[in-house]
Amino acid sequence: MTMQNAITSASRIAFAVFTAAAAVLGAAQPADATAFQISALGLDTLTGTRGVEFHGMLTQASGDFFAPLPSLVDGIHVCAFSATFQDNDAAHDVTATLERRSAITGSSVNNVPQVMASVKSAGANANIRSKSTQAISDSTVDTQRFAYFVRVSLPAGNTIDLVKLGLDLKISC
Repeated sequence: MTMQNAITSASRIAFAVFTAAAAVLGAAQPADATAFQISALGLDTLTGTRGVEFHGMLTQASGDFFAPLPSLVDGIHVCAFSATFQDNDAAHDVTATLERRSAITGSSVNNVPQVMASVKSAGANANIRSKSTQAISDSTVDTQRFAYFVRVSLPAGNTIDLVKLGLDLKISC
């Protein structure tokens, strides 16, 4: 038997052992927790100044920005919401919200989105920080009835750099 044939045979045996173990133990179950992240560079501009990329952060931006959350799993729970930023601006703060909008056929276009969670920077600090909350209203995702998105508000004249937004998703909180 050549060395290549021995390696191929060993690979087949290892695969067979793995397959048998998977059959005995059952198929892998999905993880019960997911950390969902949105890079600040992926935010779309609703109003204001888009800003520029600086070392993977959104900087020199002002106004309202958003990102849709199309891949949320129906029935999963949002257990926490966070924003990661560098805010060395004592006069301005960044506000990030997790929101949902009614998508029920026949509902009014005048219905405003529901804010599910909100975080805000406070004070000045030259280091990257994160603010998070576990105070989530209507935390069970219902993709049949709602469209989900995040919104970021940056005041004019700020010197805040936004890194990312995050959701902590779990089967139960």
